[in-house]
Amino acid sequence: MPLTKIDLPLIRERLQKQVAAARSSTVEEFEALQVVAYVMAGGGMIGRSAAEQPEGFCVDGRAKRRPYPIKSIERVLSVLKLYAEVLGYNPNDLPKMRNFHGCGVF
Repeated sequence: MPLTKIDLPLIRERLQKQVAAARSSTVEEFEALQVVAYVMAGGGMIGRSAAEQPEGFCVDGRAKRRPYPIKSIERVLSVLKLYAEVLGYNPNDLPKMRNFHGCGVF
């Protein structure tokens, strides 16, 4: 199934309006998106790297099994980078991902 094209400039514009109206809710969405990136990249140190340093993250195509296709992971990371830029964070050095209970899976 092909992925739907995303319009990053439109997302940026809407995020800027959202930040102006309610920054705290946008930060909460950003933190949740970090967890999504962590899980999609496979968890562990690799997932943490994706969630906290999406600008320099490269999905290793040599891995036999990934939980999600490379294109899907790259899309999530592009949106995470966009959130970071709009919120004024450095996409190479994001705040630490919030802790969550992985139930022994991650």
